[in-house]
Amino acid sequence: MGMGWTLKSLIVMVLGGLGNFIGTFIAGILLGATESTTAFFIGGNYRQVVGLILFLLIMVFRPQGLFGKKEK
Repeated sequence: MGMGWTLKSLIVMVLGGLGNFIGTFIAGILLGATESTTAFFIGGNYRQVVGLILFLLIMVFRPQGLFGKKEK
């Protein structure tokens, strides 16, 4: 019960960079806008798929998140 919301919040936190509040806020807006745009143009069934693809692409090219700092 609530596992979908928990998973989505984990994705948003990781996308923004762990420990970065501004990054988490921007990542949440980015994920929400992407999913809404997908639902409008393609259909609601693919909304979460495109969100997952966005998450995977960002993790491949920037594993520390959008606003995370590289560890030394």
